[in-house]
Amino acid sequence: MKNLCSFLPGIRSFISGAVILFVITFAMNAQGPISPTGLIGQKEIILVWDEGHDSTENVINYQVAGLITGYQGQPDLNQRFEFGDKKTESDGSYGDRQLAVAAGDFNGDGLSEYVAASMAANNRIQLRIPELADSTLTYSDSRTLLVGSRVDNKGDVHVLAGNFDDDGAEEFVVAYKDLDQLLHIELYDTGDGLMPVLKAQVADETLAGRNAHNGWGIHVHDLNRDGLDEVITGFRPESPGQGVFVKVYQLNGSTFDPKARELIDNNVLTANSETVTLAVTAGRFDLNGNDDIALAWGRIDSCDGRGCDDTFIYPLQIGDDEATAEVDDLEAITFNYYNRVLTNLSPNEVSPLNLKSGDLNGDGVDEVVLGGSFGAEIFAADSTFALISRNRTGNHSDEPGYAVDFLRVADIDGQAGDEVVIIDHFFSNEPGGEQWFTLTVYGFSPELNRDSVLARRSNFESISRGSGSRYKRHYALAAGDFNGDNFRIGEGKKYVKTDVIQPLVILNAPPTHFDIIDGEVYDINSCYNANLANCEHKATYFKADTETKMVNTQVYSNWGVSAGLKLGASAYGIGVEAHMKATYGEKFSKTQSMAKTVRISSQISASGDDLIYATVCDYEVWEYPVYAENNALNGYIVALVPTLTENRWFPSKERSATGYIPRHEVGNILSYTPY
Repeated sequence: MKNLCSFLPGIRSFISGAVILFVITFAMNAQGPISPTGLIGQKEIILVWDEGHDSTENVINYQVAGLITGYQGQPDLNQRFEFGDKKTESDGSYGDRQLAVAAGDFNGDGLSEYVAASMAANNRIQLRIPELADSTLTYSDSRTLLVGSRVDNKGDVHVLAGNFDDDGAEEFVVAYKDLDQLLHIELYDTGDGLMPVLKAQVADETLAGRNAHNGWGIHVHDLNRDGLDEVITGFRPESPGQGVFVKVYQLNGSTFDPKARELIDNNVLTANSETVTLAVTAGRFDLNGNDDIALAWGRIDSCDGRGCDDTFIYPLQIGDDEATAEVDDLEAITFNYYNRVLTNLSPNEVSPLNLKSGDLNGDGVDEVVLGGSFGAEIFAADSTFALISRNRTGNHSDEPGYAVDFLRVADIDGQAGDEVVIIDHFFSNEPGGEQWFTLTVYGFSPELNRDSVLARRSNFESISRGSGSRYKRHYALAAGDFNGDNFRIGEGKKYVKTDVIQPLVILNAPPTHFDIIDGEVYDINSCYNANLANCEHKATYFKADTETKMVNTQVYSNWGVSAGLKLGASAYGIGVEAHMKATYGEKFSKTQSMAKTVRISSQISASGDDLIYATVCDYEVWEYPVYAENNALNGYIVALVPTLTENRWFPSKERSATGYIPRHEVGNILSYTPY
């Protein structure tokens, strides 16, 4: 038997057994062997902190950290982080020294930048946007801007990234309370140079709770799934003062239009009504309609520290108000009072409060993550849209006023599902003691009832506690794709081709010879012209149970990536090839196998021409676009999927056998080798 070269990668043939076996290893669906994905890839973490309230009160530190590639193989949790170079700036840290940071692709280059906000002198806010080097995740240049004029430096400041104009780059919102207790929401845009420019603003709510930390909440999310984000706030208005409200804003030119505004809870807030914490988030908490909102608010419990419920979380839905003539998906907030969840965070004192959302188990539905002095509690909506507690884990030992954001939910490890990141700050109460940070990443089981520590950097950036609590650090964190390795796989396009993909048997016709010399005809084998029908010189292939060896072949699917997509795993990230190997395996070895058995014809004769027995099949070529986080096309993944159609004999001179080049000429006996 002669064996020709394979035409597809991953195809091989060998002699063995008595059947032909085709193994096509792929799991097919409407999108072919590869499923389109959401955003894939590790996020990195940006940490921002000051150095205490003394001669260094104007010093703020910036540092990026991420999980190392193959972090699971490192047994020491402390060594699973890779930290970039720390940068220290004299950015100001005044008043109550609140810090905030957010990550987004502000210049549309496919990489995240971060914007940090700090309390500057003269009741202003300092913004800083560094130009990060993706190889080191640090910077040598950055843009700074002072914003606001009458900022209440005893209150919180928030900064959030979002997509408000669909120009391929993100914008960011700065929110703060002024000295008149007005809540200011300001939208900033940046161009390629990253210098912030004020684009829109609104200040139409006066807040209750003077000098309260975590006393109002804000979130950015695309609630109606139109591709543009809205702003969601949770707050207590000065009048009537007791109620907890949620309000939604939509960008309209240079301002934000108020949309839905709803009273959520009007309970009596006990004698400590000034001390109320609030937070909001949004996500896809079920599979119906628009995305949803969650509001959390907390107070000091009313039962003398016996562990009464002191924190309430409401799942809220937003949609059209059918009582109005206009159809508007942002018009009305509705909720079922009995779907709220009650929990206890901190007896006898108010707890810091964060509320985030994310898909922790990779099932396509977001969970609600509540952060407090205990750590994090995980909630999921059931079929009635009631929130059910699934897990409680982690640790955060600080009190309100030192971190606006101490908890984030993001894909830190590049695998299915998001993780919870918590930064904790320890401050010794002993004279001569120290203060330090601990950074922890938590992962969760599909059922959410089990968690694990993926990485933990303990007791880092340790310094003296100073002479009192005024030396206590303030800090913030965010997560973003700072090295640009995040991507998503789009929907595939299918092309179909039919070809001979595996010659199995070549049956050579025996040597015959026909010639005319000096007018004399020489038909040596009596196999030409009138003698053709009676030609006995032929080769016959037939099954002989005791002698004949049959042929097995295995046909595999395979995939490859275009040259521009060979984004190998860096110190901080996972590449496209690494994702494909982890998800599908080489030659789709991790997907379900299918097998089919085909037998060779029991007998065939070759006379006058060689015959080839081959696998002739259709194969599908699937082409999948790969996009960066900003939806820029980076390249393609190509998959080849063989589909068996038939196995047949055909003459070597047919078009199907154009790749067959024999070592002899049929009809020329002199061209055959002796054996």
